[in-house]
Amino acid sequence: MYEDVILIIGAMKDVELDVLLNKLELRNVVEEKSCTFYEGNLLNNNVVICHANVGIINAATATTLGIMKYNPKLIWVEGTAGGHAEIVHKGDIVVSTGIINLNSFRTGCLGKNEGSDPFSWELKRYGHLPQDVESIVVAASEKLIELAKSVENEFVINNPSSKVHYGIIGSGDAWNKEADLIKHYSAKYQTLCEEMESAAVFQIARNYDIPVIAIRSISNNEIHGEVYERELGQKAQEYVLYMLKNKKEK
Repeated sequence: MYEDVILIIGAMKDVELDVLLNKLELRNVVEEKSCTFYEGNLLNNNVVICHANVGIINAATATTLGIMKYNPKLIWVEGTAGGHAEIVHKGDIVVSTGIINLNSFRTGCLGKNEGSDPFSWELKRYGHLPQDVESIVVAASEKLIELAKSVENEFVINNPSSKVHYGIIGSGDAWNKEADLIKHYSAKYQTLCEEMESAAVFQIARNYDIPVIAIRSISNNEIHGEVYERELGQKAQEYVLYMLKNKKEK
């Protein structure tokens, strides 16, 4: 029953998983304390959709349980994200080439009454295995990136107002709304957007040598004054459906 499973993880059921769940040929539902697994068939793929809830800890719990229960061959995390880069606009898709953890950092050394300087903080890779890896980026699967690229044209034809971008996604338990800090991350670390789950999903997937990718639709971009629109989570799900369809056809 659980052979060749694709584990798809989303945080918010109503805006990041509703389209996928409506199309899923449901076989079984498994309730856990912090997440729910929906087992079934989606476009002739053996899929488990996980409602993980928001945040790094919930995502880590869901990913670990998903791996232990289903031994997935692939892990996809999808949903909404806030834009970082100038080229990214609300309604666009960002396909991860890698993830950085925005919560993993070392501050500068300042004494009492010297304030704080977040622009000098250095992002690190604390907690990642192997520990001797210097890069702070946890890379996405090259094969899954190629699969994402293979459906780009079809998606854009049906979503002419959207563009598809490939690059680094920042991830952490924070909602950054300061334009200068957002621009700082984008300039220094080449982040295209930020969200709250993929850092955990990627780290755990890599620990278990499971190919992983993140697909995010941009719901807002503070540097452009584009306000949050949660319903845009539908676009990321549509992109996942194109990928599932193309994967099965190959």
